[in-house]
Amino acid sequence: MDASLRFGGDVLSSFGRFDDAAKEVREAIALNPKDPDLYASLAEALIGAGLYPDALETITTANAQGLNAARLRIARSDIELLQGVAAPTLRTQSWPTEESDEDSVLQHEAWLEVLSGRMAVARKKIIWLLSGWANVA
Repeated sequence: MDASLRFGGDVLSSFGRFDDAAKEVREAIALNPKDPDLYASLAEALIGAGLYPDALETITTANAQGLNAARLRIARSDIELLQGVAAPTLRTQSWPTEESDEDSVLQHEAWLEVLSGRMAVARKKIIWLLSGWANVA
């Protein structure tokens, strides 16, 4: 049941229904409080709603329970990016050699953010890319 609630929350987030998504995922956490991906889904919904302090609290709560997942670390870095305290970093550390250019990887990741409905993070990565390109010209 918790997997279907998490999946439902992720789908709602992808359609921009962040409050509904957070509600679904909170229900899933109540059923399975030891699943780090549930906390990551909640953090992502809260980020989408612009509730960065609540998202950080969710991540901290998961970490305090010894829960760890790549999605939790990514959510924390997304918050830092959106708050302007960090620069975009590559999530894909080992990229195929035919596209090893860091700008290409960031561009690809920005498109993935757009496709997953995470427009604020995508916008920051695109602005970062454009500012780098402007400095080259």
